[in-house]
Amino acid sequence: MNKDKIAAQLYTVREFFKTEEEIYHSLKKISEIGFKAIQISGIGKIHPKRLKEICDEFGLKICATHIPFERLKEEIESVISEHKIYECLHIAIPSAPSEYRSQEGAIAFAAECNEIGKKLKDEGITLSYHNHSFEFKKYDGKTWFELFIESSNPEYLMIEIDTYWIQFAGANPEKWIRSLEGRIPLIHLKDMGMIEDFRQGMFEVGFGNLDWDGIIASCNEAGVEWYIIEQDVCQRLPFESLKMSFDFLVKNYSD
Repeated sequence: MNKDKIAAQLYTVREFFKTEEEIYHSLKKISEIGFKAIQISGIGKIHPKRLKEICDEFGLKICATHIPFERLKEEIESVISEHKIYECLHIAIPSAPSEYRSQEGAIAFAAECNEIGKKLKDEGITLSYHNHSFEFKKYDGKTWFELFIESSNPEYLMIEIDTYWIQFAGANPEKWIRSLEGRIPLIHLKDMGMIEDFRQGMFEVGFGNLDWDGIIASCNEAGVEWYIIEQDVCQRLPFESLKMSFDFLVKNYSD
């Protein structure tokens, strides 16, 4: 793993990204941790050119974004223009809208994603889908995720695996990563551990109970490009959580 390919998901520090001033100082903190890349999600209003200027000042590459499905459907040209400014080649849909969370919905959603993904591919941008846990509900023996992936076109849709949510759903992160070889440019790394009896929680990478040796090995085999650290809920300041995860990955897995 090239440590420059470890990125910070800004959703982790969303409470510190509400104004342009906060965005400036928070990106500075992220660069001081050692990150060279970020994924945009959950931040306040800021002009794309200004955001790119700040990132350039601190040596941060915008490796990917999270863009809601509805915006991709309604404002695709605007989204493409923004990503040209960012010099960003990867977009991920953070989740499927509730109306698609059924057996038939998985197939219909895949068709819509194929259409969006084709438009983005024509502009040199990949489209990925980010999983949570609902995707692992089964319908006639197949999970929503399986139906969705089988119905999607690998030319137009990639998958952004989230290690925590796959484990949360009772599935195997390593198995899923390997099954998507060549189709997984982005991955969300977050750990799972026990907060108290019978209650799991999110932990910094390496501080929970996931098998990171196995996960990173499977990422290498599958051709993952960007290792994105995300932690929706932190038990300390989120910048501290990002640093703990970053330091663990660099110490144990960087080239």
